[in-house]
Amino acid sequence: MLRDSDNIADAVNRPGIKETMFTEWFELNKADARARELTYAELPGKYVWHANEKRWARRSCRTCVGRIVYCNPAAGPRYYLRMLLGIVKGATSFNDIKTFEGKVYPTFKEACYARGLLSDDNEWTEAISEAQVWATGNQLRTLFVTVLLFCEVSSPLKLWEQNWEALCDDIEHKKRRELRFPKWELKEHQKKNYCLLEMEELLQRNGRSLNDFEGFPKPDPTLLGNDENRLIREELSYNIALEKVMHENLYSNLNAEQGLIYKDVIKSVQQEQCKFFFVYGPGGTGKTFLYRAILSRLRSEEMIALAVASS
Repeated sequence: MLRDSDNIADAVNRPGIKETMFTEWFELNKADARARELTYAELPGKYVWHANEKRWARRSCRTCVGRIVYCNPAAGPRYYLRMLLGIVKGATSFNDIKTFEGKVYPTFKEACYARGLLSDDNEWTEAISEAQVWATGNQLRTLFVTVLLFCEVSSPLKLWEQNWEALCDDIEHKKRRELRFPKWELKEHQKKNYCLLEMEELLQRNGRSLNDFEGFPKPDPTLLGNDENRLIREELSYNIALEKVMHENLYSNLNAEQGLIYKDVIKSVQQEQCKFFFVYGPGGTGKTFLYRAILSRLRSEEMIALAVASS
């Protein structure tokens, strides 16, 4: 504890002020062979920290699970140091942590590279995976954008492909609340698009864009317009699996004449030809059955098909 009247020089040189849990790990490794078999992250499982005495001591009974405080990748050296503390054993100095196969590397980052920890952008995937335990969806997306902006990512596209599910985890719930449509089920490509839109907004606040990262997918801007149209949302919310089953059942029971009409209509849709079809028949001849088969086919392929009638 420091008071306003305390002299800064005296406070800095106060006995015990320089001893921390981390620096005393170095001292413990110098004196205890058993401790040298543990990483800093494993240490609390076998040793207990006595804060008053500023020292580590062996645990006499139960074990304990320790955790190193999370560090954002943008923190630079601290982030790479934290990564090494989960691997290096028996270090007695900072240089020991930066040493690999007898060579002392200038920085923690270079030591990570030497150990193969930074190849294939694994460090960024690990950072995102670790953050999933406690972070919200917004925080994960912010972390991903931070990595893109301030870290040396060799393949942004690959990083996205490895982590998109975690980044999109809350998107469906979020859109349901925003649009007041509690039963809306988003397709995979919709989740990705909404996630990309949010990340694009975050990047633009920092003067960047997804366009700056070669090969990275771009969001579909038409989604923003579709959000405002409840009818479109409803028509895109059909259960695809159920529609496929329904279509198979209906299609298999079409008669020859119905089948010809069905094929002509579907062909015009697939070829994007604007055509009018007039289907005539007395009640009970299967017109509605045919319409249902056509509608279920199109909806099972995530197309919008509206059944309307005039009177």
